[in-house]
Amino acid sequence: MSVPDSSGSSSAPTYLDANGNLIKKKNLSKQAKQLLHDYQLIQYDMSVGKNYLKDIDFVDLPK
Repeated sequence: MSVPDSSGSSSAPTYLDANGNLIKKKNLSKQAKQLLHDYQLIQYDMSVGKNYLKDIDFVDLPK
């Protein structure tokens, strides 16, 4: 996944395959769609959610 371009022409993220080629979200594999969904849940929890992941030390680095 890549961040939207800085020109402001689109606010949607772009998706890239393993070789860096553009790919449409609908063409992602089932596993990639699941990982993307998990990533979105993590982003939500850490930004506007209740920080459940912080409470279980998800964000802590190993010592």
